[in-house]
Amino acid sequence: MDWAYAGRIGDRPLYCFLMVLSFSRMLYIEFFPSQIIENFLAGHLHAFHYFQGVSKKIRYDNLKSVVVTRIGPNIQFNRRFMDFAAHYLFDPSACNIRSPHEKGRVENAVKYVKNNFLAGRTFDSLTDCNQQAALWIENTANGRLHGTTKTRPIDLFREKEQPLLIPLPKTDYDTRIVSSVKSTAQSLVSFDTNRYSVPFTHASMILTLKADEQFVYIYDKERLIAEHTRSHQKHQIVENPAHTRGLLPARPQGAILKHRDAMMTLGEKAKQYLEDMTKTELNIAHQLKKISGLVDLFGKTEVAAAIEQAMTHRALGYEYLQNIILTNRRKRAITTLPGTPYSKINPDLIRSTYVEERNPEIYDQYCNKENNDEDSNT
Repeated sequence: MDWAYAGRIGDRPLYCFLMVLSFSRMLYIEFFPSQIIENFLAGHLHAFHYFQGVSKKIRYDNLKSVVVTRIGPNIQFNRRFMDFAAHYLFDPSACNIRSPHEKGRVENAVKYVKNNFLAGRTFDSLTDCNQQAALWIENTANGRLHGTTKTRPIDLFREKEQPLLIPLPKTDYDTRIVSSVKSTAQSLVSFDTNRYSVPFTHASMILTLKADEQFVYIYDKERLIAEHTRSHQKHQIVENPAHTRGLLPARPQGAILKHRDAMMTLGEKAKQYLEDMTKTELNIAHQLKKISGLVDLFGKTEVAAAIEQAMTHRALGYEYLQNIILTNRRKRAITTLPGTPYSKINPDLIRSTYVEERNPEIYDQYCNKENNDEDSNT
Protein backbone atom coordinates (compact mmCIF):
# COMPACT_ATOMS: atom_id res chain seq x y z
CA MET A 1 0.00 0.00 0.00
CA ASP A 2 1.16 3.58 -0.66
CA TRP A 3 0.06 7.17 -1.11
CA ALA A 4 0.94 9.33 -4.15
CA TYR A 5 0.49 13.08 -4.57
CA ALA A 6 -1.70 13.70 -7.63
CA GLY A 7 -1.87 17.50 -7.96
CA ARG A 8 -4.88 19.67 -7.13
CA ILE A 9 -8.55 20.05 -7.99
CA GLY A 10 -9.33 23.74 -7.56
CA ASP A 11 -7.86 24.81 -4.22
CA ARG A 12 -7.83 21.26 -2.79
CA PRO A 13 -4.85 18.87 -2.92
CA LEU A 14 -5.37 15.41 -4.32
CA TYR A 15 -3.78 12.19 -3.02
CA CYS A 16 -4.01 8.75 -4.56
CA PHE A 17 -4.41 5.71 -2.32
CA LEU A 18 -2.96 2.60 -3.99
CA MET A 19 -3.09 -1.07 -3.06
CA VAL A 20 -1.67 -3.78 -5.31
CA LEU A 21 -1.74 -7.55 -4.77
CA SER A 22 1.81 -8.90 -5.13
CA PHE A 23 1.05 -12.11 -7.03
CA SER A 24 -1.57 -11.10 -9.59
CA ARG A 25 -0.74 -7.34 -9.66
CA MET A 26 -4.45 -6.66 -9.19
CA LEU A 27 -4.69 -2.91 -8.48
CA TYR A 28 -7.06 -0.68 -6.53
CA ILE A 29 -6.84 3.13 -6.43
CA GLU A 30 -8.94 5.87 -4.88
CA PHE A 31 -8.43 9.62 -4.48
CA PHE A 32 -8.75 11.66 -1.26
CA PRO A 33 -8.17 15.33 -0.36
CA SER A 34 -5.87 14.41 2.56
CA GLN A 35 -3.94 11.53 4.08
CA ILE A 36 -5.65 11.61 7.50
CA ILE A 37 -6.09 8.22 9.14
CA GLU A 38 -9.85 8.14 8.45
CA ASN A 39 -9.18 8.38 4.70
CA PHE A 40 -6.33 5.89 5.05
CA LEU A 41 -8.64 3.34 6.68
CA ALA A 42 -11.49 4.09 4.24
CA GLY A 43 -9.14 3.35 1.33
CA HIS A 44 -8.32 -0.04 2.84
CA LEU A 45 -11.99 -0.81 3.45
CA HIS A 46 -12.97 0.01 -0.13
CA ALA A 47 -10.01 -1.98 -1.50
CA PHE A 48 -11.01 -5.04 0.56
CA HIS A 49 -14.50 -4.86 -0.86
CA TYR A 50 -13.13 -4.46 -4.38
CA PHE A 51 -10.96 -7.58 -3.93
CA GLN A 52 -13.80 -9.30 -2.02
CA GLY A 53 -11.32 -10.35 0.64
CA VAL A 54 -8.24 -9.38 2.65
CA SER A 55 -4.63 -10.40 2.10
CA LYS A 56 -2.87 -12.03 5.06
CA LYS A 57 -0.07 -9.42 5.09
CA ILE A 58 0.14 -5.83 3.85
CA ARG A 59 3.44 -4.02 3.33
CA TYR A 60 3.88 -0.31 4.23
CA ASP A 61 6.61 2.27 4.44
CA ASN A 62 6.81 4.26 7.69
CA LEU A 63 3.56 6.21 7.33
CA LYS A 64 2.38 8.13 10.39
CA SER A 65 -0.96 6.34 10.08
CA VAL A 66 0.93 3.06 10.59
CA VAL A 67 4.12 3.73 12.56
CA VAL A 68 4.06 6.14 15.51
CA THR A 69 7.70 5.71 16.56
CA ARG A 70 10.52 3.44 15.50
CA ILE A 71 13.94 2.68 16.96
CA GLY A 72 15.68 0.16 14.72
CA PRO A 73 13.54 -2.99 14.58
CA ASN A 74 11.38 -1.84 17.50
CA ILE A 75 8.13 -0.35 16.18
CA GLN A 76 5.21 1.30 17.98
CA PHE A 77 2.23 1.01 15.64
CA ASN A 78 -0.69 3.43 15.50
CA ARG A 79 -3.29 2.13 17.97
CA ARG A 80 -6.35 2.79 15.80
CA PHE A 81 -4.68 1.23 12.78
CA MET A 82 -3.86 -1.89 14.80
CA ASP A 83 -7.49 -2.09 15.94
CA PHE A 84 -8.50 -1.91 12.26
CA ALA A 85 -5.97 -4.62 11.32
CA ALA A 86 -7.25 -6.88 14.10
CA HIS A 87 -10.82 -6.43 12.81
CA TYR A 88 -9.79 -7.69 9.34
CA LEU A 89 -7.20 -10.21 10.62
CA PHE A 90 -4.27 -9.05 8.49
CA ASP A 91 -0.66 -8.61 9.58
CA PRO A 92 0.85 -5.15 8.91
CA SER A 93 4.49 -5.19 7.86
CA ALA A 94 6.62 -2.01 7.89
CA CYS A 95 9.54 -1.59 5.50
CA ASN A 96 12.96 -0.71 6.81
CA ILE A 97 13.76 3.00 6.84
CA ARG A 98 14.82 4.41 3.44
CA SER A 99 14.09 1.09 1.71
CA PRO A 100 11.43 1.78 -0.95
CA HIS A 101 12.55 -1.26 -2.93
CA GLU A 102 10.96 -3.44 -0.24
CA LYS A 103 7.56 -2.47 -1.63
CA GLY A 104 8.62 -2.25 -5.28
CA ARG A 105 5.33 -3.51 -6.71
CA VAL A 106 3.36 -0.56 -5.37
CA GLU A 107 6.16 1.87 -6.33
CA ASN A 108 5.83 0.63 -9.91
CA ALA A 109 2.06 0.98 -9.66
CA VAL A 110 2.47 4.66 -8.64
CA LYS A 111 4.46 5.33 -11.82
CA TYR A 112 1.89 3.45 -13.89
CA VAL A 113 -1.03 5.47 -12.44
CA LYS A 114 0.74 8.79 -13.03
CA ASN A 115 1.76 7.97 -16.58
CA ASN A 116 -1.31 6.08 -17.75
CA PHE A 117 -4.27 7.44 -15.74
CA LEU A 118 -3.40 10.95 -14.57
CA ALA A 119 -1.44 12.14 -17.62
CA GLY A 120 -3.62 14.29 -19.86
CA ARG A 121 -6.85 13.91 -17.82
CA THR A 122 -8.96 16.65 -16.28
CA PHE A 123 -11.42 16.35 -13.42
CA ASP A 124 -14.36 18.54 -12.46
CA SER A 125 -14.42 17.35 -8.85
CA LEU A 126 -13.16 14.68 -6.48
CA THR A 127 -16.26 12.59 -7.29
CA ASP A 128 -15.56 12.88 -11.02
CA CYS A 129 -11.94 11.84 -10.44
CA ASN A 130 -12.95 8.71 -8.50
CA GLN A 131 -15.59 7.78 -11.06
CA GLN A 132 -12.99 7.92 -13.84
CA ALA A 133 -10.54 5.98 -11.66
CA ALA A 134 -13.08 3.19 -11.06
CA LEU A 135 -13.61 2.76 -14.81
CA TRP A 136 -9.87 2.85 -15.48
CA ILE A 137 -8.91 0.11 -12.99
CA GLU A 138 -11.76 -2.09 -14.22
CA ASN A 139 -11.25 -1.66 -17.98
CA THR A 140 -7.57 -0.80 -18.30
CA ALA A 141 -5.29 -1.49 -15.31
CA ASN A 142 -6.65 -4.90 -14.34
CA GLY A 143 -7.67 -5.94 -17.84
CA ARG A 144 -4.33 -5.30 -19.57
CA LEU A 145 -1.66 -7.90 -20.33
CA HIS A 146 0.88 -7.29 -17.55
CA GLY A 147 4.49 -6.83 -18.69
CA THR A 148 5.98 -9.10 -16.00
CA THR A 149 3.41 -11.88 -15.55
CA LYS A 150 2.35 -11.89 -19.23
CA THR A 151 -1.20 -12.44 -17.94
CA ARG A 152 -4.12 -10.15 -17.26
CA PRO A 153 -4.20 -9.31 -13.51
CA ILE A 154 -7.94 -10.06 -13.33
CA ASP A 155 -7.44 -13.59 -14.74
CA LEU A 156 -4.54 -14.46 -12.43
CA PHE A 157 -6.43 -13.00 -9.47
CA ARG A 158 -9.61 -15.00 -10.04
CA GLU A 159 -7.81 -18.23 -10.84
CA LYS A 160 -5.21 -18.42 -8.06
CA GLU A 161 -5.17 -15.46 -5.64
CA GLN A 162 -8.75 -14.63 -4.68
CA PRO A 163 -9.49 -18.08 -3.13
CA LEU A 164 -6.61 -17.52 -0.69
CA LEU A 165 -7.84 -14.17 0.65
CA ILE A 166 -9.28 -13.85 4.16
CA PRO A 167 -13.10 -13.55 3.94
CA LEU A 168 -14.61 -10.19 4.85
CA PRO A 169 -16.18 -9.93 8.32
CA LYS A 170 -19.95 -9.59 8.66
CA THR A 171 -19.69 -5.97 9.79
CA ASP A 172 -17.31 -3.32 8.52
CA TYR A 173 -15.02 -1.28 10.73
CA ASP A 174 -16.30 2.26 11.24
CA THR A 175 -13.64 4.40 9.55
CA ARG A 176 -15.44 7.74 9.97
CA ILE A 177 -14.12 10.76 11.86
CA VAL A 178 -15.72 10.69 15.32
CA SER A 179 -16.11 13.81 17.45
CA SER A 180 -18.09 14.89 20.50
CA VAL A 181 -19.95 18.15 19.77
CA LYS A 182 -22.34 20.46 21.60
CA SER A 183 -25.29 21.87 19.69
CA THR A 184 -26.09 25.56 20.08
CA ALA A 185 -29.42 27.05 21.16
CA GLN A 186 -30.00 27.54 17.41
CA SER A 187 -29.70 23.75 16.86
CA LEU A 188 -26.32 23.86 15.08
CA VAL A 189 -23.12 21.87 15.57
CA SER A 190 -19.69 22.91 14.29
CA PHE A 191 -17.39 20.70 12.24
CA ASP A 192 -14.42 21.60 10.03
CA THR A 193 -15.32 25.37 10.06
CA ASN A 194 -18.90 24.65 8.92
CA ARG A 195 -22.12 24.31 10.94
CA TYR A 196 -24.77 21.62 10.52
CA SER A 197 -28.33 21.61 11.85
CA VAL A 198 -29.88 19.13 14.26
CA PRO A 199 -33.56 18.85 15.27
CA PHE A 200 -34.80 21.50 17.68
CA THR A 201 -35.38 18.73 20.22
CA HIS A 202 -31.59 18.34 20.46
CA ALA A 203 -30.56 22.00 20.84
CA SER A 204 -27.98 22.75 23.57
CA MET A 205 -27.04 19.08 24.01
CA ILE A 206 -23.85 17.01 23.88
CA LEU A 207 -24.00 14.86 20.72
CA THR A 208 -21.72 12.61 18.66
CA LEU A 209 -20.70 13.59 15.11
CA LYS A 210 -19.36 11.09 12.58
CA ALA A 211 -18.14 12.17 9.14
CA ASP A 212 -16.61 10.74 6.00
CA GLU A 213 -15.70 12.49 2.77
CA GLN A 214 -19.30 12.64 1.56
CA PHE A 215 -21.62 12.86 4.57
CA VAL A 216 -21.94 14.17 8.11
CA TYR A 217 -23.98 12.09 10.57
CA ILE A 218 -25.06 13.30 14.02
CA TYR A 219 -26.14 10.95 16.81
CA ASP A 220 -27.78 11.21 20.21
CA LYS A 221 -25.95 8.33 21.87
CA GLU A 222 -26.49 5.51 19.34
CA ARG A 223 -29.52 7.02 17.57
CA LEU A 224 -29.05 8.88 14.28
CA ILE A 225 -30.84 12.25 14.47
CA ALA A 226 -29.42 14.16 11.46
CA GLU A 227 -27.64 13.46 8.18
CA HIS A 228 -26.16 16.05 5.81
CA THR A 229 -24.06 16.13 2.65
CA ARG A 230 -20.64 17.28 3.82
CA SER A 231 -19.55 20.74 2.68
CA HIS A 232 -15.88 21.11 1.75
CA GLN A 233 -16.18 24.89 1.58
CA LYS A 234 -15.48 27.15 4.55
CA HIS A 235 -17.83 28.82 7.05
CA GLN A 236 -21.05 27.43 5.56
CA ILE A 237 -24.34 26.68 7.36
CA VAL A 238 -25.88 23.41 6.18
CA GLU A 239 -29.48 23.18 7.35
CA ASN A 240 -32.47 20.92 7.08
CA PRO A 241 -35.46 23.34 7.32
CA ALA A 242 -37.45 20.79 9.31
CA HIS A 243 -34.86 20.93 12.10
CA THR A 244 -35.51 24.56 13.02
CA ARG A 245 -39.26 24.32 13.59
CA GLY A 246 -40.08 25.33 17.15
CA LEU A 247 -37.29 27.85 17.56
CA LEU A 248 -38.24 31.36 18.69
CA PRO A 249 -36.23 34.61 18.75
CA ALA A 250 -33.23 34.61 21.06
CA ARG A 251 -34.72 35.82 24.37
CA PRO A 252 -37.58 33.32 24.88
CA GLN A 253 -35.40 30.33 24.02
CA GLY A 254 -34.36 29.71 27.61
CA ALA A 255 -37.94 28.95 28.68
CA ILE A 256 -38.55 26.73 25.64
CA LEU A 257 -35.42 24.69 26.28
CA LYS A 258 -36.33 24.42 29.97
CA HIS A 259 -39.75 22.98 29.06
CA ARG A 260 -38.15 20.70 26.47
CA ASP A 261 -35.59 19.36 28.99
CA ALA A 262 -38.39 18.73 31.48
CA MET A 263 -40.23 16.68 28.87
CA MET A 264 -37.06 14.77 28.00
CA THR A 265 -36.89 13.48 31.59
CA LEU A 266 -40.10 11.51 30.96
CA GLY A 267 -38.17 8.90 28.94
CA GLU A 268 -37.50 7.77 25.39
CA LYS A 269 -41.19 7.71 24.43
CA ALA A 270 -41.46 11.39 25.38
CA LYS A 271 -38.44 12.23 23.20
CA GLN A 272 -40.02 10.47 20.24
CA TYR A 273 -43.37 12.16 20.95
CA LEU A 274 -41.73 15.58 20.88
CA GLU A 275 -39.88 14.79 17.65
CA ASP A 276 -43.13 13.65 16.07
CA MET A 277 -44.82 16.91 17.11
CA THR A 278 -42.06 18.96 15.45
CA LYS A 279 -43.02 17.32 12.14
CA THR A 280 -46.57 18.73 12.38
CA GLU A 281 -48.00 22.24 12.20
CA LEU A 282 -48.37 22.47 15.98
CA ASN A 283 -46.88 25.47 17.81
CA ILE A 284 -44.06 23.66 19.60
CA ALA A 285 -43.35 26.38 22.15
CA HIS A 286 -47.02 26.47 23.18
CA GLN A 287 -47.23 22.67 23.31
CA LEU A 288 -44.13 22.38 25.49
CA LYS A 289 -45.45 24.95 27.94
CA LYS A 290 -48.81 23.20 28.21
CA ILE A 291 -47.28 19.73 28.61
CA SER A 292 -44.96 21.11 31.29
CA GLY A 293 -48.11 22.36 33.02
CA LEU A 294 -49.60 18.86 32.86
CA VAL A 295 -46.48 17.50 34.54
CA ASP A 296 -46.81 20.07 37.34
CA LEU A 297 -50.48 19.28 37.76
CA PHE A 298 -50.63 15.48 37.43
CA GLY A 299 -47.02 14.36 37.89
CA LYS A 300 -44.45 12.67 35.64
CA THR A 301 -45.87 9.16 35.93
CA GLU A 302 -49.33 10.01 34.64
CA VAL A 303 -48.03 12.22 31.81
CA ALA A 304 -45.48 9.59 30.72
CA ALA A 305 -48.22 6.94 30.66
CA ALA A 306 -50.48 9.24 28.64
CA ILE A 307 -47.69 9.89 26.12
CA GLU A 308 -47.13 6.17 25.61
CA GLN A 309 -50.87 5.66 25.12
CA ALA A 310 -51.14 8.64 22.75
CA MET A 311 -48.29 7.39 20.55
CA THR A 312 -50.14 4.17 19.77
CA HIS A 313 -52.87 6.29 18.16
CA ARG A 314 -50.63 9.04 16.71
CA ALA A 315 -52.52 11.53 18.92
CA LEU A 316 -50.14 14.48 19.05
CA GLY A 317 -50.61 17.51 21.29
CA TYR A 318 -51.19 18.42 24.93
CA GLU A 319 -55.02 18.37 24.52
CA TYR A 320 -54.91 14.66 23.68
CA LEU A 321 -52.66 14.03 26.66
CA GLN A 322 -54.94 15.96 28.98
CA ASN A 323 -58.00 14.04 27.79
CA ILE A 324 -56.21 10.71 28.21
CA ILE A 325 -55.11 11.60 31.73
CA LEU A 326 -58.59 12.71 32.81
CA THR A 327 -60.17 9.62 31.25
CA ASN A 328 -57.72 7.35 33.05
CA ARG A 329 -58.38 9.11 36.34
CA ARG A 330 -62.15 8.69 35.93
CA LYS A 331 -61.67 5.00 35.24
CA ARG A 332 -59.70 4.70 38.47
CA ALA A 333 -62.45 6.68 40.29
CA ILE A 334 -59.99 9.31 41.51
CA THR A 335 -62.04 12.14 42.99
CA THR A 336 -59.35 14.06 44.88
CA LEU A 337 -58.21 17.31 43.37
CA PRO A 338 -54.83 17.10 41.61
CA GLY A 339 -51.90 19.23 42.63
CA THR A 340 -50.82 20.51 46.05
CA PRO A 341 -51.86 23.56 48.16
CA TYR A 342 -48.85 25.50 46.85
CA SER A 343 -49.58 24.69 43.22
CA LYS A 344 -49.64 27.70 40.88
CA ILE A 345 -51.48 25.59 38.36
CA ASN A 346 -54.56 25.00 40.59
CA PRO A 347 -55.66 28.25 42.28
CA ASP A 348 -59.09 26.72 43.04
CA LEU A 349 -57.37 24.25 45.33
CA ILE A 350 -55.63 27.09 47.16
CA ARG A 351 -58.92 28.96 47.63
CA SER A 352 -60.63 25.82 48.90
CA THR A 353 -57.98 25.17 51.54
CA TYR A 354 -59.25 26.17 55.03
CA VAL A 355 -56.91 28.11 57.28
CA GLU A 356 -58.05 28.97 60.82
CA GLU A 357 -58.45 32.73 61.36
CA ARG A 358 -56.44 33.94 64.35
CA ASN A 359 -57.31 36.81 66.73
CA PRO A 360 -54.72 39.58 66.22
CA GLU A 361 -54.90 40.48 69.96
CA ILE A 362 -52.60 37.52 70.73
CA TYR A 363 -49.78 39.34 68.93
CA ASP A 364 -50.39 42.48 71.07
CA GLN A 365 -50.22 40.32 74.18
CA TYR A 366 -46.99 38.73 72.98
CA CYS A 367 -45.40 42.14 72.27
CA ASN A 368 -46.54 43.54 75.63
CA LYS A 369 -45.06 40.51 77.41
CA GLU A 370 -41.67 41.05 75.74
CA ASN A 371 -41.67 44.79 76.66
CA ASN A 372 -42.41 43.92 80.30
CA ASP A 373 -39.56 41.42 80.36
CA GLU A 374 -37.12 44.04 79.03
CA ASP A 375 -38.23 46.58 81.64
CA SER A 376 -37.69 44.08 84.47
CA ASN A 377 -34.18 43.35 83.23
CA THR A 378 -33.20 47.02 83.26
